[in-house]
Amino acid sequence: MSTRARTYHRLSAMLALALVTVAGCDSDTRGPADAKPADAKPADAKPADTKPADPVDVKTADASADDSSSADSSAEPAETGGEAGASAADSAAEPATATANPGETKEAGEPDATAADSGGDETGETPATAPEKDPVKRPDKTPVASKPTGPVNVLVLREKTAGGAAAAQGYVDKIVAAAAKINGWSESAGKYTTSRATANAYIGASKPMFGIMSLAAFLALRKQHGLSVIGQADVSAKGGRQYHLVSKSEGSLAGCKGKTLASNHLDDRPFVDGVVSGGEFKLSDFTLDETRRPVQTLKKVIDGEAACALIDDAQLAEMKGVSGGEALKSVWKSKELPPMAVVAFSSAPAGVRTAFKSSLAKICAGAGASACGQAGITRLKPASDSAYKAVISAYK
Repeated sequence: MSTRARTYHRLSAMLALALVTVAGCDSDTRGPADAKPADAKPADAKPADTKPADPVDVKTADASADDSSSADSSAEPAETGGEAGASAADSAAEPATATANPGETKEAGEPDATAADSGGDETGETPATAPEKDPVKRPDKTPVASKPTGPVNVLVLREKTAGGAAAAQGYVDKIVAAAAKINGWSESAGKYTTSRATANAYIGASKPMFGIMSLAAFLALRKQHGLSVIGQADVSAKGGRQYHLVSKSEGSLAGCKGKTLASNHLDDRPFVDGVVSGGEFKLSDFTLDETRRPVQTLKKVIDGEAACALIDDAQLAEMKGVSGGEALKSVWKSKELPPMAVVAFSSAPAGVRTAFKSSLAKICAGAGASACGQAGITRLKPASDSAYKAVISAYK
């Protein structure tokens, strides 16, 4: 090592020793609260290898170098202490560095591997669901879609008809059972009634899929319950297919207008005004006398309490058998109207509806023939709304 370098080294050591001594004295004068660690360097301390600001005479430095040999031995421990303090500071910083290591600790927003494993592929996309197979057919060759998933309830609403409701209910039960056997319904039930109020209550409670209804009832309930025609029911008994004005004193429709008209068909005025009359009259053209029973209507005219009566084809057939009925005659008649409608409710699935419509002709044949005959149904046959287009348009 050159003399100059040795001199700088010794001067640096002496400066470091002096600074440590001053720092120690300063710490002795401070209180516990503001005391600094013994090994802390002053904020304005210069690096150990900093050259002095003023040039040093080499000879003078050499002369004093021997005198300061003892200082060299004292300065070295202080220098070592400074290195130890720096090492301690470095080791204190290492845990923070290790904690911030992204390879060891998950950063905020990093996806959870466990959650990723719970579904989806490596791209994060959920695997596509396998397409459903086409509906298979059962051994009876009927598509699965034509089999209902719940009970199939059938409403039979036949207004203004004679006969006991209890007996009619038994016949309906047999007809529905025959339909269920043909169509593969696992659960079914039928309801017979002559009242719209009862029918509406049953519709609300039992949600029937199908119905067989008198023409006037079908037209009145069509929009409310989303009814569509899928067939027709021909019946042996007369009633509701054609209407007449009968009188003992008048000879024409014109003669009845302005006079008293008795009838048990006045409860559905839109049906009479729009469908029955064919546009030839309105009920407002008469003084009305509403009756409750078919024979009571005839008696009103026979007894002279009404000039005319509005009756249907069933009453006309019975008129001659009523005492005094032979004096009555028909002075006007309507066009023949469509038969009872077989309808599907909006709740009926398309497949079930189609299958039932296709089976109608079979229900009153074979095993179901007896039940249909007892109920007065001669035939069930497929049909559509087009068969009722004229009356649907006329019903307002």
